[in-house]
Amino acid sequence: MQSLSKLMGTTTQADDSCSNLSEEEKVQHFVDVDNARYGDLNKDGFDCKRCRNKGWIAVVHKEPTYVTQATKLCDCLEVRKMIHNAKNSGMGELLDHRLEKFEVTDEWQKSVLSLANKYLDSNSDSWFAVLGQSGAGKTMICSAIANKLLKRYKKVKFMTWTEFTEKLKRMRFDADRDEYFEEFSRVEVLYIDDFLKGSITVDEVGRLKANTTDVKYAFQLINERYNKRLVTIISSEYLIDDIRDYVDEAVAGRINERCREFCLQIRKDKNKNYRFKQGVVL
Repeated sequence: MQSLSKLMGTTTQADDSCSNLSEEEKVQHFVDVDNARYGDLNKDGFDCKRCRNKGWIAVVHKEPTYVTQATKLCDCLEVRKMIHNAKNSGMGELLDHRLEKFEVTDEWQKSVLSLANKYLDSNSDSWFAVLGQSGAGKTMICSAIANKLLKRYKKVKFMTWTEFTEKLKRMRFDADRDEYFEEFSRVEVLYIDDFLKGSITVDEVGRLKANTTDVKYAFQLINERYNKRLVTIISSEYLIDDIRDYVDEAVAGRINERCREFCLQIRKDKNKNYRFKQGVVL
């Protein structure tokens, strides 16, 4: 008769001594054997230390009259789903962004990197925002933070603002619109890239003017995540004052409040002179 471990596809020298173990100890032995195995799910680039890339974890299951082995799905399956969805959404390149790759040549860039690392070390439910100067590495910093949180088994969704708003506007039925909106409004961690891009235009006299429908979407999304204290990461070309003055004061206030010290605003002048304000302004 084959040993139990062979029937399960494993072999171990400890089989010979199992006869001296209690039923619970025997089950625990084979649970440990299974949990020591490695799977091949890390082909997607995510290396799970919990299940060793199998997608499941063996556990001891106790009933009043017997003890047996059971399995439970690993949290990494949700992470892998998020990675798969990000790649399919065309944002797969963001998964390659790392804080270690952020180039620091000027003092202001040191402050950007320092604040990003401080945010990750805080392990809080605060929001993180990088606003202002185009081409300053906002997307790289934000996506690197999102990726770090993804590797911590957080459920993360990536969103480009223009794609989000345009898709909502194209939907014919309220039920479809609500379902799509809730994918982003209720996820554990949301990264909004280029927030309000395309939502603000210049009128005939040169003043900034926001699209009223987009403002409604912005408030609903930010307000729901604010009320539920769900972590939100934001990159945008618009500063807090811009959002307050030209979009919605409530949206600006909620972002600033939830970010606390982690609102990094990069304001550019002709001398590349940056200063701090409302969190951190460089």
